[in-house]
Amino acid sequence: MSNFIKKSKQIIATILLSMMISTAGTAVVLGAADTTSPRITPLQSAGKIRRGDTIKFNIKDTESELWFIYHAWDHRINGNEDSTEDITIVEVPVGENEYELTITIPDDMPLGLHEFSIAAQDGSNNTSLWKNIPYIILEKGESIGEPDTKAPEFIYNTPDRYPYHESNIMPGMEIDLEISDESGAYYIAYKWVRELNEDDYATDAILKYGKNKITINAPGKDETGANKLEDYGDWYLQFYARDGANNISYGYFTKVTVAEVTDEQVEEIDKIAQNKTNGLTKTDYSNWEDFESLVNDAKNALTLDEYNAKVNEINEFTFEAIPLTDTQKAAIAALEAKIAGKTDVDYTNVDALTNKINEIKSALVSQADSLIAEAEALTVEKRPLTEAQQAIVDELEAKVAGKTDIDYTNVATINNALAEVEDALVSEADAILNPVKDLEVTKRPLTQEQQTRLNALKASIENKTNVDYTNVDELAAAIAEIENALVSQANDL
Repeated sequence: MSNFIKKSKQIIATILLSMMISTAGTAVVLGAADTTSPRITPLQSAGKIRRGDTIKFNIKDTESELWFIYHAWDHRINGNEDSTEDITIVEVPVGENEYELTITIPDDMPLGLHEFSIAAQDGSNNTSLWKNIPYIILEKGESIGEPDTKAPEFIYNTPDRYPYHESNIMPGMEIDLEISDESGAYYIAYKWVRELNEDDYATDAILKYGKNKITINAPGKDETGANKLEDYGDWYLQFYARDGANNISYGYFTKVTVAEVTDEQVEEIDKIAQNKTNGLTKTDYSNWEDFESLVNDAKNALTLDEYNAKVNEINEFTFEAIPLTDTQKAAIAALEAKIAGKTDVDYTNVDALTNKINEIKSALVSQADSLIAEAEALTVEKRPLTEAQQAIVDELEAKVAGKTDIDYTNVATINNALAEVEDALVSEADAILNPVKDLEVTKRPLTQEQQTRLNALKASIENKTNVDYTNVDELAAAIAEIENALVSQANDL
């Protein structure tokens, strides 16, 4: 190869290497005709390998000759992504489109996890992606054993060092991502996103190499440690891990809310709301949904000031009862008509029904129907006379029993009062009974006509004896009977 060609290739290699670093591993294509990048095939598995052993790679290009192969140890692990100083350039012999690279593990290579990175460039200036492979370096002669095929498993220390799903966490909370794995961690990858994409865990993920446990910080703090309000709210932490044998775990995520309000304070909102609504029914109040919205706002508060303000609003909230339905109002009107103009002195259950109606009017919609049913079951009936009033009635009835007004005084008056009091209310009875209760019922004297006739009979036998006259004794007996007879009997006698 001429010095000019060799120098040109070296310049191109340096330029392309810088481009490969700046494009973060994307394939670089400068040629117009050939757009196929070289293909790199490792000839051994990732995982355990001993000092002094070799690792080999087949590099092949199907359309152009190979120019350069680039490789480095721990390029990313050591944080050299933006540097080319640790990258070795291997120039492929002219005309070759296939090459086998052999790397011997140095005897002084530190034991443990390492990463080998390799890329290739062809004569059409097509450069492959970097291929990064983890190896666990063992001592010479140490047994490699069976390959590790088990993916890393995460260990969760909840809630102190790892938050529960859908929990509130404080701004900048320290979170541990820890794995358990036979080969150890190649890297643990994570990212914080506002919107979850379960199909993509890798894009923009931060990779932390060589540690089975890393500590990260949740959003919500700036570089000075001050709270960063714009980072408050809902976040998803997506993460996964790859071990030293190149086994990759599933992708995992947890959703958290970055806020100054703790989960305990959010739970306290539920207790306050429960106390506020204890014994209440949602369908009874027109502004129940406003209350629920207020509770939800309080539970989603991100700052303590907002939280405290919402708690105060909850404590001061006034529920507005829904008016009784038209059907319930009609039932109340019917009940009121049932006792209109009536008193509890005269009718049963008037006071009870009045109280029940007032209770219904003050009741909630959900309570009114059962109260109405109770009220409708109360009967309103005319009360009987009191015991004292009935005693007077009984006494008066006894006074006039079998008597007529022709023969006795006050019989008609008393009978009229008894007839009137029979249909009277308790409140009216005293006014009817009091005027007649002390009336005397006495035998009436004979009428004037009857007395005149009686006197004539007496005169007809005056100074006569039965010895001298007929029927004197009989007539005297009749006169005695007439004198004791009732008016209604006298005429016949």
